[in-house]
Amino acid sequence: MALFGTILPPLLFTKGLPKTGIGLGSIVSSVEIPESILFAHFILNESVTPIQWVGVALIIMALPP
Repeated sequence: MALFGTILPPLLFTKGLPKTGIGLGSIVSSVEIPESILFAHFILNESVTPIQWVGVALIIMALPP
């Protein structure tokens, strides 16, 4: 679990960043937190507070169109 959850994602992200570009890399990194909260809520049935949903909305609204 530690290998797939904490070690591989940053390594693969930094390896792929030169191929995608800095612009797309910043978008992908900013979507990481809302994505993890959404998956935790819908797949793992974790409780998410309203302030966390507000934070997710703010992050998504900050993304370029």
